[in-house]
Amino acid sequence: GFGVFEGTLIQSTGSGAINLIGFGGSGNVARGVELGSSGANITQVLSATGDISITGQGGSTNGNGDSTGVIVHSGTVIESTATASITIDGTGGSGSFSNEGVDFNGYGAVGATRVRSVDGPITVIGRGGNNPGGRWNRGVGMFGQAVIQSTGSATITINGTAGSGLGDERGVEIGDAGTQVTSARGDTSIIGRGAAGTDPV
Repeated sequence: GFGVFEGTLIQSTGSGAINLIGFGGSGNVARGVELGSSGANITQVLSATGDISITGQGGSTNGNGDSTGVIVHSGTVIESTATASITIDGTGGSGSFSNEGVDFNGYGAVGATRVRSVDGPITVIGRGGNNPGGRWNRGVGMFGQAVIQSTGSATITINGTAGSGLGDERGVEIGDAGTQVTSARGDTSIIGRGAAGTDPV
């Protein structure tokens, strides 16, 4: 897959687009795209008017790892400072568990994992992978003080479809104190489609 970590900056200062694409392979962890930070070393993807697109396809694991399509964690920031759109599209693979489409997780980091835009639309699309013997095949998950935020007229759309598994197969799941989806003026739409499992909501 494609990984960006520990203080990396990817930035478009004008109209140039940013496209990040990753395909997970096979192994203990087979994530498509992973954007992670460490302490004060904050990874950032920033643009003013050039659109930001992040697309990931999870692979297949042979152990206890996950095959998430796109994971953004530990204080990482994805931000449009003007009209640039942000699109995050992830499809889970076929790992032993946690084949999430898209996962946002602060992991208790100082400074929330954040997707933020002023006027460009934010779109998150997640499709969980299928594993009849595994769990947590969510479409889209948000945990650990992760934030999706519109500070102006940007609209927010979150669309998650779960894969099938043993349980917790939710289309969209948002949990933990401090985890937020907020908007100043733009409309917000959250759509979740559960799948077969013990918690197909």
